[in-house]
Amino acid sequence: MGTAVARIIFLLIILWIGFRDLMPEKPSDRKISELMWLIMAVGMSLAAVIHPDIPLFLFLIPIAVLVLCFRCSLLISKWRRPSEKRISQPVSVSLSDAGAKLVHEPFRQPWPQMGLPLIEDGKCRLDNLFKIGRTQLWLKQELRKYGYRDVRLVKYLTIDRTGNFFMDLTRDPHEV
Repeated sequence: MGTAVARIIFLLIILWIGFRDLMPEKPSDRKISELMWLIMAVGMSLAAVIHPDIPLFLFLIPIAVLVLCFRCSLLISKWRRPSEKRISQPVSVSLSDAGAKLVHEPFRQPWPQMGLPLIEDGKCRLDNLFKIGRTQLWLKQELRKYGYRDVRLVKYLTIDRTGNFFMDLTRDPHEV
């Protein structure tokens, strides 16, 4: 029993270190290839726990190869991305205004602990939408999914690392 527990803990640490870049994303936002690397490594880890009579290093070699292949695929995908300019100053614009179209890039700064504000006082934060690679249209569509047709009714809206929204509405709908 002690060997199985030690194997589980050791393999969990290896999987966490190897695939930690997948943790902050939603499963639906991940690529199929990334999930396949993870599924294969988890399968090898499960086999290592189920068969304690087989030496652990026979399972560690394929798991290490899978982790290395996953890491190499991440490096290659980062090298292939073209460099893009960043917005230097925060911008706040109402969603009803016809804003300029922006080229989006993924969020590369450390994610704030409380989430990233997307709406403040009924106005869209274009800089933060730009950081997460989304548009005003996307935000309007997301709000409509929750039954809010007017952005001005939302006093404050943030999004966390996993894509969950946290919203504070204006108290009086006649304020807008």
